[in-house]
Order: sequence, then C-alpha cells, then structure tokens
Amino acid sequence: MARTIKEVPYRGQVSRVDQAIRNYMATEKFAEIDNDGEMCFIKGSSLWSGLQMFKFEYSEEIVRISAWIEYRFFGLRSCSAGLTGIIAAWTKGRAKYRMDQLLEVIEAVK
Repeated sequence: MARTIKEVPYRGQVSRVDQAIRNYMATEKFAEIDNDGEMCFIKGSSLWSGLQMFKFEYSEEIVRISAWIEYRFFGLRSCSAGLTGIIAAWTKGRAKYRMDQLLEVIEAVK
C-alpha cells in the first residue's frame, strides 16, 4: 500500500498533540474509522475522487503521519496511492494541503 509518510517532532504532551490533531480533523469533517485494524481518519467518496486517508502514530517526541488516497469500487479490492503523481491530482492536492496544515497544528502545540 503506497503512503506518504512524514515524521514530525513535537513539544509538549502527547495528549495535547493528539487533541489538536483530532480537533483539526473534526473541523475538516473527517470521520475516524477502523480500516483493517488501523484507526484512520477518512473523508471523501471512493467513486468520484478517492478517499483521503490519514493515520497518526505517536512515539516519544515524534508524530508519524501517514496519508494516502484509497479507491474502493463496488466491493472489489481497494487500491491506494501516496500523495505524489498526477492521478487524482485534485484530491491529492487537497490531502497535501491538509498535511501541511497538520504540520502547523502540531508545531503550534506547546
């Protein structure tokens, strides 16, 4: 599964970083789901533009953000793509923008 991954250092408590991320994702109208055993945030339509998917993993002073676009067609096996390339460029552009916004949100937590 292709994913774009960024590791972002943070200051402060992990609970505050997690809450800031959750607040941002809620503002952007993402839903939290269990995606084959991974807790992810999801938004979009797989039929028209692909689902924007984000996953967050926390370690000591680092947040690992995984982002990808996932396509699910009529119950068939899903396909995924990282945030690079020209296929679904508009959706990837929106996801890249959100990734940049998340970096700012994380850096702002003290």
